[in-house]
Amino acid sequence: MGNARTTYRGKPLRTAIVSAGYSNLVSLYGTFYGQYRYGDGGSAQRAQVLRMLQFERGYYGVDAPPWEQPERYRVDSPIRRVGDVRTPVMLVHATRILFQCSRRRSSFTALYREDKRVRMVRYAGEQHTTTSRPNVLDLWCRMEDWLRQTMPSN
Repeated sequence: MGNARTTYRGKPLRTAIVSAGYSNLVSLYGTFYGQYRYGDGGSAQRAQVLRMLQFERGYYGVDAPPWEQPERYRVDSPIRRVGDVRTPVMLVHATRILFQCSRRRSSFTALYREDKRVRMVRYAGEQHTTTSRPNVLDLWCRMEDWLRQTMPSN
């Protein structure tokens, strides 16, 4: 769900497709990048410096770790705003992605629990981006189907 909006330039979104989304900023702060999780990419400590900088000084702009600004992390976590979602959402995830499976399922479960229109598509063996030819072709077909269902022509 990460950084999901319900409007764009003041207009409501008609549908959304979220790939490799997250639901909780506190959990994301401590998540190792996939290649560092098992030591394949080198020092996990060095990789975490990048993660911390993204949160505290970069993309997320939180300016502090979660233990110093817990309320900011809580309030800005997409899972907290599930009740406000009005847009149909298709969640696309891979089994070897950097975010743990339980966090991906929490987005789906929360949206489903709130009776939102949601679909989850998972690809075994893929990482952050779906790259194998059969999975890419399948994803394109699923995306086309989703868009046809959620954005019917008038």
